[in-house]
Amino acid sequence: PLSGEQRLAKVALHSNRALCSLKAAEEAEAGETAGATAGGGGEGGGGLVSWALLPAAESWRRCLADCDGALELDPGNAKALYRKSRALRALGDHPRALAW
Repeated sequence: PLSGEQRLAKVALHSNRALCSLKAAEEAEAGETAGATAGGGGEGGGGLVSWALLPAAESWRRCLADCDGALELDPGNAKALYRKSRALRALGDHPRALAW
């Protein structure tokens, strides 16, 4: 079982990774290259660079999975709820997006 502090940290990690996926999906949809946006010229931009190379739909699915992870631990997490709704909408699941 997780302690309260561990639970909060895990929720934050899921939420932050969901945001990275959300940003990568938006960049992929905009047709921007990872090097020009996430890596500061393409040199060692960290994990976002490789994520930004994914197709937009895959990034939205990753965002959705991380939102679900955060919501398992904190069902009322506003950021996870909002990001999940955005991911569902982007994936074309409008009825479920409105439910969140």
